[in-house]
Amino acid sequence: MEPEEGTPLWRLQKLPAERGLQLLHKIIDGICGRTYPLYQDYHSVWDSTEWMHVLEDITTFFKAVVGKNLSDEEISQQLNQLNSSHQEAIMKCLKSRKDEIKKTLLAEIVDISSAQLQDFDWQIKAKAFDCVDHNELWKILREMGIPDHHDLPLEKPVCRSGSNS
Repeated sequence: MEPEEGTPLWRLQKLPAERGLQLLHKIIDGICGRTYPLYQDYHSVWDSTEWMHVLEDITTFFKAVVGKNLSDEEISQQLNQLNSSHQEAIMKCLKSRKDEIKKTLLAEIVDISSAQLQDFDWQIKAKAFDCVDHNELWKILREMGIPDHHDLPLEKPVCRSGSNS
C-alpha cells in the first residue's frame, strides 16, 4: 500500500529500506544534540524542500510519540501506511533510543522552565523593590553602616498596586 501524502512520515517511502535505519538514528542523534544527517547524503532521494520536510516530520514524530509516551500499538497505528521495512526500522530506533529522546525532551523542558522561573523571579524582585519606601530603605542602610553618599540613586517609591508610601 502506498502511503498518502499528509500521513505521518509518507516521504520516508522514497528512501530505500536498507538506508532507513541509518537515517532514523542520525535524526535521533540530531534531536539529542549531536549532528543531524546531511542533505548531501540524501540528495539523490529527495530535493532540498522535501529533505527539510523529512527532517521536520521525523523529528516531530519521534518527539511526539516519546513525549506522549505512546504504546507500541499506538505508534504502529500511526505507521500502518508505511511498508513493513520502514515500520520495523522506526520501531527498532524507538525501542533502542526512547530513553535518550525522553532525557533530551526533559532537559529542554527544564531549560525553558528554569529560564522562565528566573525571569519571573527578577520580575517579582523588581516589583517588590518598586514598592519599597526608599527613605525607610536608606534609614536601614545607614543603620547597617552604609553612608548616605553611596552611589545608589534611589528615587521616591512608586508601587504599581496604587499605594505610593
